[in-house]
Amino acid sequence: QKGCTRFDLLAIAPPNSKGHNYEGITGFKRNFGGEVVELIGSWDLVHNPLWYFLYKIAQKLRRRK
Repeated sequence: QKGCTRFDLLAIAPPNSKGHNYEGITGFKRNFGGEVVELIGSWDLVHNPLWYFLYKIAQKLRRRK
């Protein structure tokens, strides 16, 4: 409708990675068609080391549940 020719659907599972956390969403995204374009990974730009440290701890605690 708006003339878009490219969409960035973000991450998918690596090739041949059965049981990967992104396995289900990867299939969903591939159903849209198109091609897989591999780009360099993302990085965190830390502005406040203390808040970033606390954020990383919170992430680890959430994953334990």
